[in-house]
Amino acid sequence: MNTDSKMLTSLQTDQVAKTDTLDRKRFAEKIAHNILNHFECSTESLVIGIHGPWGSGKSTLLDLIRQELDGTVKAGNQTLHIVPFNPWMFSGKEHLQWSFLNELAVRLGKIKWRFKKSLQRLANVVQGAAQVNFWMALFYEFIRRSSYLPIDQVKTEINNLLVKKKVRIVILVDDLDRLAPSEILEVFQLVKLNANFSNTIFLMAFDKLVVTNAIKNEFKQNGEQYLEKIIQVDFNVPAIMPEDLESMFFSKLKTLLQAHQIDFDPAELYGAWLIHGLRDYFLNVRNFNRYFNSLEFRLPSIYQDVNIHDFLILEAIRLFDYKSFEIIQTNYRSRVQFGIKSVYQSRLLKIQKRKSWSLYDYAFNETTYQLKDMKYRMREAEFCDRYFSLAVSKRDVREEEYLNFLHYPRTRVEWLTNSIKNSKIEYLLRR
Repeated sequence: MNTDSKMLTSLQTDQVAKTDTLDRKRFAEKIAHNILNHFECSTESLVIGIHGPWGSGKSTLLDLIRQELDGTVKAGNQTLHIVPFNPWMFSGKEHLQWSFLNELAVRLGKIKWRFKKSLQRLANVVQGAAQVNFWMALFYEFIRRSSYLPIDQVKTEINNLLVKKKVRIVILVDDLDRLAPSEILEVFQLVKLNANFSNTIFLMAFDKLVVTNAIKNEFKQNGEQYLEKIIQVDFNVPAIMPEDLESMFFSKLKTLLQAHQIDFDPAELYGAWLIHGLRDYFLNVRNFNRYFNSLEFRLPSIYQDVNIHDFLILEAIRLFDYKSFEIIQTNYRSRVQFGIKSVYQSRLLKIQKRKSWSLYDYAFNETTYQLKDMKYRMREAEFCDRYFSLAVSKRDVREEEYLNFLHYPRTRVEWLTNSIKNSKIEYLLRR
C-alpha cells in the first residue's frame, strides 16, 4: 500500500457523538420522561445532576436527553424551552451571571411578554453590579422602574408570570470538567442563586469527584454535603458493559486495518485483551479515541516493517502508561543484546510495580506462544529500534525493498550493488 495515500478513517474528537454507540438512548428517554412528568405534576424548580468520570460520555447523554425533549416539543405535546448554557465560554462571576440571564432572554425571544424584556434589562444591571445575585439585581431593576416591591413579592410576581404563561424551561449545563476549581464553584453558586424560578429545571453534567474536590479546596468544607444542598435528583452515567468495550475495541481495530489494507488478524490480541490487562486501558470512549487516533497517524507509515501484534501492544503502553514505555524504550534493546543477567533486565523489572507488567511480560518476554506472523518481533535486536523511531535504519532493509528484490529479477544486480555500497548487504543476508 502507498503510505502517502489519504486516511480512510476519520479521527475521533471530544465532540458529542453522532451515534449512540453505548446504547444510552433508553436511559435518556427515562430522564426526559421524568422531566416532563415533573412539569405536569409541579411548578417547583428542580436541579438534576448527571455525573460520571472523565470521558464517560456525559455530554453525549445530555444531548440524547435534549433530543428526546425536542421530539416532545415538535410533536406538540409540550410547550418547552431548552436553553443550553456552556459556562466554559465565560469567566468571572459578573460575566457568568450576565451571560446566563442574557442567554435565557435570547432563548425566550419568541415569547411576546414583559418577562423577556425584564430579563434583558436585568442582565445589563447584573453586568454592571459587582457580586450581586439574581434577586437583588431584579430588585434594583424594579427600583429603576420606580416600582418598589419587597423581594419576596418580586419573586412571587416573576414566578406567577412563568406559571400563568405556562413557560417551562430546561437549562442544560455542560463542560464543568473543563473549568478551574474556582470557576466550577462560580457555576454552582450561579445555579444556587437562580434555581428558584418556577417551571424551571437545571440539568447539569459533571464529574462528581472533580467538583467535590474543588469545593473542599476552595471552601474548606465537605463537597458531598455542599452538592446535596443544590442537587435534588442525582443520576450516575451508566457504566459501559465489559462486552461492549470489547466489541468496540475489536470493531474499531478491524475498521482501521481494513481501511489501510493491513493484513493482521485482530483475534491474535484476544489473549492480551482478556488475560493480560490490555482491556484495563480502555475504560471510556475517550480512551478509545486517543488510541485509535494515534494508530491512524503512526501505524500506516511503519506497519510493513514491524510486527503488528507487538506494535499495537506497545502503543497502548505508550499512551496509557508512559513511564513504563520510557523504561522499555531505554533498556529493552540492550537487555535483548546482553541477556537477562544484565543491568538492563533489573531496570526493566521496575515495571513489575506498574499496571503494564503483565502485558509487557506476555508480549515481550514470553516465548512459549506463537503468532501467525512471527516476523519483525520486537524481541529481536535488529528490529527493536523500529518500534521507537517509526523508521527503518538507513543500513537496514525495508520490507518493500526486500519484496522488490524477490519479485523483480531485472533490478537485482543494481540493487545488490547499491546495498553493498550502503552497507545493507549484512541485513539482507539475515533475511
